[in-house]
Amino acid sequence: MRGFEEVSIYAFLVFILASYFIRFKLKKSGTIAFLLINLTFVLYIMCELHISNRTGLKYLLFYLFIFYIQYYLLSTFIFKKNYIAFIPILFPIFILFCAKFFPLTGYLKFFVLIGISYISFKATHLTILVRNKIIALPNLTEFYCYVLYAPTLFIGPINSAKDFFETLLQPPSRKNFPIFISLNRILVGLTKYFYFSAIINQLTFSGLWSDGYDHTWLDFFVSSVAFYLKLYMNFSGFCDIVIGISGLLCIKINENFDNPLLSRNIKDFWNRWHITLSHFMRDLVFNPMVKFLLGLQFIKQTYLNSIAAFTTIIIFLLIGLWHGLEWNYLIFGLLHGLGVVFIQYYNIFLTFILSKKIYQFYTKNSFVKIISTIITFCYISFTFFIFENDLASILDISAYLIEK
Repeated sequence: MRGFEEVSIYAFLVFILASYFIRFKLKKSGTIAFLLINLTFVLYIMCELHISNRTGLKYLLFYLFIFYIQYYLLSTFIFKKNYIAFIPILFPIFILFCAKFFPLTGYLKFFVLIGISYISFKATHLTILVRNKIIALPNLTEFYCYVLYAPTLFIGPINSAKDFFETLLQPPSRKNFPIFISLNRILVGLTKYFYFSAIINQLTFSGLWSDGYDHTWLDFFVSSVAFYLKLYMNFSGFCDIVIGISGLLCIKINENFDNPLLSRNIKDFWNRWHITLSHFMRDLVFNPMVKFLLGLQFIKQTYLNSIAAFTTIIIFLLIGLWHGLEWNYLIFGLLHGLGVVFIQYYNIFLTFILSKKIYQFYTKNSFVKIISTIITFCYISFTFFIFENDLASILDISAYLIEK
């Protein structure tokens, strides 16, 4: 997972100061200047990551080109009455597919694009909002400002275009974005990202199991939990920094975490973890797919739970593949999909055998909640063991522990 360690902290400071000046001092040309500073920073990121100014410039120009095509498709076809309206919705997903697939086949190495997942999802999300007339069609400058907003380039969040434009295109106001709260959010994020993440990383499989000593099942459990905690500190810390920086600029960025370590079950976990991705997959895939399947003449309304379960499995397989095309990501997605489906049918079973009063007591009981949270925490830690290690490493670790 790429992050701030890839880019100089001083570069981020320059970006913040320049963006702050543009947001609060420039009026008429503020949006254009804001786009230019974002493009400059994105170019810097590309040049640093690829250790070549020429390569970095090629990547930036390629981004501008493909998303100019996206904007042309959006402005031309989005309000058509037939299936041609799906072209601007699916084009960013096609670009994402190419970026994920072609590098693994050995072709089109140029498609190794930094941040393409989040940029593509943001472009698709914006297109759907325009299609549904929730927001007006932005101009090209505003469109580029949204999809290439530099702080969210690495790890998101997949920010709402509606919230972004409502704050970007209005005069900045400190009433909704107090400086102290934004600075505190950045400090918390930096502490989680650079300090806690680094300490916990020493106990993960990559940090602990490479020390040359013998290890036991207890080490396996510790390493699984450590990777889950490290990933949370790393990911949520980065999002805290992004939200804090955006708060200084009076731009709203959606929350991406809500205390996921306290999740009661795996369904609750996905309401708290990577929230913007969960909402995106729900709105773009889950709801339309369920609606389509229920619209088929041979499928009855009584099959709703089965349709929801089937669609849930598909959603989480896609989430797994979104992280990568390796088997461990696919298995990770499958385990989470099966977990959510289990919770769905478990709740149906409880409502069937328990009275309403007993069911409410069960759901509100503190002891049950603590046990459920512990079980959920352990299950998710195990799935992140699958996530962290490729299939060969998983088999090697399993064989090693069985011998012990």
